[in-house]
This record gives sequence, structure tokens and C-alpha cells, in this order.
Amino acid sequence: MCSRLSRAAGSPCRISLHPSFKATHDGKKPATGRQKEALMSRSIEFDDDLTKEAATSILDSALHASHEPITESQAKWLSKHNIADNDMPKTKAEAIIFIGNTLTQISMATDQQKTYLKNLNPSINAEVSTA
Repeated sequence: MCSRLSRAAGSPCRISLHPSFKATHDGKKPATGRQKEALMSRSIEFDDDLTKEAATSILDSALHASHEPITESQAKWLSKHNIADNDMPKTKAEAIIFIGNTLTQISMATDQQKTYLKNLNPSINAEVSTA
């Protein structure tokens, strides 16, 4: 670790990685336990030296390639917000994107737009707050 004294003296501050970490993961963070569990639950094989970045990429690809139906909690959220049947996402991946985009639009709305949204659809009052 670098001390304030070494930084104040102009000494370069370097944190050395354990040699086995550097050799195994090429200096990148290893995949997390949750990532490994998610890969195993989808029967995706992986190497012991899998990095966090690679695991994220594999899981994203698997999610978008899957045709898993929307989850119960996604269906409840969509139903609560009165999403029309023709706009309703059909897969889990589509629902993740749809819900994320909707929440982003709500969070970026002006106060006037938020008031309009509240009046238009009272069910979103909990998620739209005017400050």
C-alpha cells in the first residue's frame, strides 16, 4: 500500500499483484462466485481462469440468445404499468431492456413531464418523484 509520506515525497505508488493472480488472470479480476453459479445453472462450461469481464460477456450473450419467457416479477411490473399487449416484451431479455429504458426515461423527465406521467398513469406514482 502507498502511504501519504511516499506520495508526498513524489515516490511512485505501485501495488504489486500476487504473481499467481497476474499469471492466472492476466491482471484482470477473476469471475465472481455468482457469475460461475449462473454459468453452471445454464450448463455453460468455463475455465478456472475465467475473468469477470469474460463471464459478463458470456452471460450477456446467453441471456440475449435465450428465449426464456418473462419472469413473474417482470410480468407484474409490466401489468402494473398498463403496457399494451402489442408493446409487451415476449422474452426475459426483451423485458430487461424495456423496463430499463422505461425507468431511464422516467428518471430523465422534467418536473412538468413527471407531473404529466403521474396524471396519465397513477400506478407509476411511486417511481416518479418530483423534487
